[in-house]
Amino acid sequence: MVNYEVLEDHLYDSCANSIIHLAGCSVMQHMKGKPLNQFLKSTNAVAVSGFGIDVGTDAYALEYLYLQYLQYFGRDNLTSSVVNNVKADLFGTYKELCKYFDFQIHVA
Repeated sequence: MVNYEVLEDHLYDSCANSIIHLAGCSVMQHMKGKPLNQFLKSTNAVAVSGFGIDVGTDAYALEYLYLQYLQYFGRDNLTSSVVNNVKADLFGTYKELCKYFDFQIHVA
């Protein structure tokens, strides 16, 4: 298991115009509040996403939808506005699925 502080140090200021998706189980529950804000600031990422609970392979379907949304909306320009649009549409269309997997997208 990789500690998010180690990951933060490794990615320091190298993720501009990028989204960090942490596909591991329950990763987001360990990054709530200040650590999450600090992680976004330190890495310079547009957003960080992941699951708040342990998930199985059935979560791949939601990840696939998420990546398709990012490709469709963002193409080569991933800004916080684009990610907020992705988040609104994904969570609006697949609200129950996002809730079931405790899927989270935190925008800087």
